[in-house]
Amino acid sequence: MKQDLSESLGNLHNQHRLYINSDFLREEEKNIIYHLDDFNYLKKFYLKYRTFITNNEENYLNNKKARNLDLPFLGQKVIESGKADFIFYFEGSLSSNDKLSITVLAHLWLTQNDEIINKFCGEGKWWTNSHYRNIQEKFNIKTSVTERSYIADSKRFESNERCSKLIHDEIKLLEPKIVICVGNTAKDLTGMNYFDLPTKFHYVKFPKYHNDNEIYNSLRKILDKL
Repeated sequence: MKQDLSESLGNLHNQHRLYINSDFLREEEKNIIYHLDDFNYLKKFYLKYRTFITNNEENYLNNKKARNLDLPFLGQKVIESGKADFIFYFEGSLSSNDKLSITVLAHLWLTQNDEIINKFCGEGKWWTNSHYRNIQEKFNIKTSVTERSYIADSKRFESNERCSKLIHDEIKLLEPKIVICVGNTAKDLTGMNYFDLPTKFHYVKFPKYHNDNEIYNSLRKILDKL
């Protein structure tokens, strides 16, 4: 019998001591899980996933690349199949460390409804509108790709070695066709080549630092072929 992904991923993250169980006990206004009624499949997943997080050893994270831990995003087809055709690793979360959010608010890549987007983006919310729009518009990923994607930060521990080990284990679990490393931190922590796995790797610059849009056009062409 195939193991449910909420269990296998939850157990993996618990073994790595990524989160502590109290991370999921924050009050509703600071816990994004309770704001996902428009993404019910994802809300259900997180509520089940968190039951496998029993670790109490705090993962202290505070550096210029990351100061908080966001939840990874999973497309519906990833949850259904237990595998991700695509993994995106971004740099690290700079969101407010008193909130539990989702990496680059990637769940919003599934909608073009401004009313839904504005629930999460804006002053005092989960992220600024300009930061979200910059990444979403640069990548402009099709819904069919987002549904088959796992999207997470790469810098999730102070120790780079622990970051790289977790990335390797996630890739081994999810068996992606390709891993997209966004920014130099993700590229360095991922390593871009695993001799024990058939996964392909692709690197793109982080959108904030340049206006070279052609690299994202090239990425979309690669993803469309997979």
